[in-house]
Amino acid sequence: MVRWLQDNARALRALTALCVAVALAVLLFVFEQAHVKNRANTVHLVTAGLWSMSELHFESQRTVSSIEAHWAGRTDLADVRLRFDILWSRVDVAGRDAARLGAVFDTVLTEYAVLLEANDLVINGAGPPDRIQLEKFVEALSGLALESRRVWSITFGVRDPVERFASTTSERIAQMRIQWGAFSLIAILLTYVLAEVYFANRGQRREAVLRREAADANAAKTRFLANVSHEIRTPLNGILGMASELSETTMTEDQTSCLRVIEQSGAVLLGTINDVLDLSRIEAGQLGVDERAFVLKDLVTAACALYSARAREKGLYLTLDIQDNLPPVLMGDEIRIRQVLHNLIANAVKFTREGGVKVRVRPDLEGRRLVIAVLDSGLGIDRAAQSRIFEPFMQADSSITRQHGGSGLGLTISRQLCQAMGGDLMVVSRPGHGATFFCDLPLRAASTDEASQVRAEPAAVPDLDGMRILVADDNATNRLILSRFLAKTQAQTLFADTGQEAVDTLRDTSCEVILMDVQMPVMGGVAATRIIRDREAAEGATPAFIVGVTANVLSHQVSSYRAAGMDEVLSKPVSKRDLLSLLGRQFRHWTGPPDIDAPDTAVRSASS
Repeated sequence: MVRWLQDNARALRALTALCVAVALAVLLFVFEQAHVKNRANTVHLVTAGLWSMSELHFESQRTVSSIEAHWAGRTDLADVRLRFDILWSRVDVAGRDAARLGAVFDTVLTEYAVLLEANDLVINGAGPPDRIQLEKFVEALSGLALESRRVWSITFGVRDPVERFASTTSERIAQMRIQWGAFSLIAILLTYVLAEVYFANRGQRREAVLRREAADANAAKTRFLANVSHEIRTPLNGILGMASELSETTMTEDQTSCLRVIEQSGAVLLGTINDVLDLSRIEAGQLGVDERAFVLKDLVTAACALYSARAREKGLYLTLDIQDNLPPVLMGDEIRIRQVLHNLIANAVKFTREGGVKVRVRPDLEGRRLVIAVLDSGLGIDRAAQSRIFEPFMQADSSITRQHGGSGLGLTISRQLCQAMGGDLMVVSRPGHGATFFCDLPLRAASTDEASQVRAEPAAVPDLDGMRILVADDNATNRLILSRFLAKTQAQTLFADTGQEAVDTLRDTSCEVILMDVQMPVMGGVAATRIIRDREAAEGATPAFIVGVTANVLSHQVSSYRAAGMDEVLSKPVSKRDLLSLLGRQFRHWTGPPDIDAPDTAVRSASS
């Protein structure tokens, strides 16, 4: 019982205060009704007269002001005539109350009527009003307004019937009762409010402690995810990097099969890491969208081509249908749209046993939205499961996780990405009839200038003969992988184990590109980048193209790298294609090192 009282103390306090307040309110209501009945008639008469004369006086002043504004050129004659007509209406309304207020008000209203009647043609005549006649009208109206104000003050200030009514003994007793009841009601409510303030303050202090604990826990989770991401990505960089290099060598069919397993397993692990990090960004409200021009057909075609081999292995068809009337170049976040497409197509191929998958790209009927539909002939999803599949770590059937694997984050992240881009992700399905996922996004065609920014994909291996590239990484495996990735570019590769060694190397040797790890002993990559940028600025040297190569790729971390001076960031495990593509775009006009007689500074070709 005591525990129940403690748990419901606030509700009990509120209920007690409410009951007492209601009782007092009922008592006050009874007293007030008796008082109102005795006072109603007098108050009505006074109120009607007060309003009528106040409006008349106010409208007189507005009419005078309108005429003066017309003289000054701030208003036109139509406004003056409107004010004159309204003043007429106020005189009519006040005239109906004149008998209630006494003869003195009847006299004032008669003077108003005579004045307005005499000047009706002056104001509403065919031509502009005569200035002299208007001045006389204004003078007379101003005097009449002052007279009405004086009479109003005398009548309601000295002979107010409400005051005479309130002076009776019964009225004073009724007022005392009402005042006593109101004071009691206020006292009770004030006591309740003070009690609530006290207990609310206690609750706020407790809530503040809980918020701090939650913030600390969230920060710890973020640090944990960053650390786990780094510890997994670093060895994964070695696995996938060497697998990529091995795939370019001559191998037997059995070796090729084994290598494919390594690459696929590594890709699954990397995808899971990325999904967890994306979910963390979503929960922290840090999911960003980067809108750029992109070629829609290239994006969708590449996404389908990536899963065509898997579809053929399962005996499925995978077709693509893009409507011709779509703009060739659109504005949007190409990376995020590609991520959503990969999730949808991968799921469709994974969960379809017979038939196949169709990808359809259409504008909506109004041409304002882009609709990408992924249709499969799989088992379908029942209505109850459709409400769960977009929740984190949830799948339509728990047996799916055991049979097909997956983290259960793909659809959750895909819908969040679509919503972040101003769209949505929906599903239509019936058991036994497959499923159709609709990705709905804003459709905005790129302008000519924006479309010109879409550059052709550079050659697979750019020719960087004569370029010096510094690889700064404390992990020997990472240095070896990057050097092998760069081998066919003909660039000269230099190495540094720490950020300090990178800074010292650049003191004597200029490099056009720096591949900078972030976490290194002695001096990290961020600190080294700041020193390099400061030195370049002091010496007036052409800035080197600094690329952060790191496993720590949460959004706030990437922002700090760019703020320190890094131009681009590649996440580990590094893709050979991404690295060479980046260098190919940045140095597409590279023609070789600077002339020998030129100052020994880093030369970086313009990217456009």
